[in-house]
Amino acid sequence: MWPVIFSLGRFELRTISVFFFIALFSGSYVFWRRGKEEHYSEMDLFDGLILSLLFGSLLGRLAFIFFNLEQLGVNLIKWLDIFTYPGINLPVLFIAGGIYLYRFSLKKRWDVFEVLDFSVGAFSLSQFFIWTGSFLDGTGFGVKTDLPIGIVFPGVFEKHHPVQLYFMIFYLALFLYLVRVEYNYRTYSWYRFGKKTAQTGFLTSMFFIFFGFFNLIISFFSLPTIVVGGLRLDYLLSIFALLFGIFLLSIRSGRISTKFFGKRNKRLLETFKV
Repeated sequence: MWPVIFSLGRFELRTISVFFFIALFSGSYVFWRRGKEEHYSEMDLFDGLILSLLFGSLLGRLAFIFFNLEQLGVNLIKWLDIFTYPGINLPVLFIAGGIYLYRFSLKKRWDVFEVLDFSVGAFSLSQFFIWTGSFLDGTGFGVKTDLPIGIVFPGVFEKHHPVQLYFMIFYLALFLYLVRVEYNYRTYSWYRFGKKTAQTGFLTSMFFIFFGFFNLIISFFSLPTIVVGGLRLDYLLSIFALLFGIFLLSIRSGRISTKFFGKRNKRLLETFKV
């Protein structure tokens, strides 16, 4: 493990902080490159990306503080010092950032789900680097295990599941999968569902499906990350992501028709068919 790159007095440059910025840069580059290839305005792309990241990071950090008040306490310095006390709630970051980017794309009259397709690929790559940094930092490990794959992390005396490695492999594989199908999914007849052209949103749908399914499995090997009133919400979040991905895939492929829903629900469904 290599949690600290160097320290100067009370200041410590933690490995996880460095990898967070690597993740930010690599994810931003992937998002910008795909947008440029589709001839979106580079200035507008950067505006949407930066604002969504700031909004998501702010809420993600606040969520992390809320769920770790016992460790951080009511201490504004610890809350703001992301180098000495790093941490951010990634699901909240992704959801909040995604919602902001969705609304930003609507205002710009972009193909909303095409932009979201850019973002899930970028997010997957950035997650690979974040979990790499977490592994080197020795944080984010799972429950105790006697299996040979178990690792003794700093601060503990028993082997634990290296869930950071599981997530590294998953997000790298997911990124490579999304890159591979990005240029091919429009030829999938089952997705076009009788239409001449396929709608965007396939990558976003598949991301939620794989994310929800994998996180549901990993929840049995990882420590709780979201606990409210003693109730662990990790499982519910994973199931919701999985079902949402299946629902979104059905909507974008045209397999769910709005004519089967009432007027109120029909308006909600139309937001997924922009």
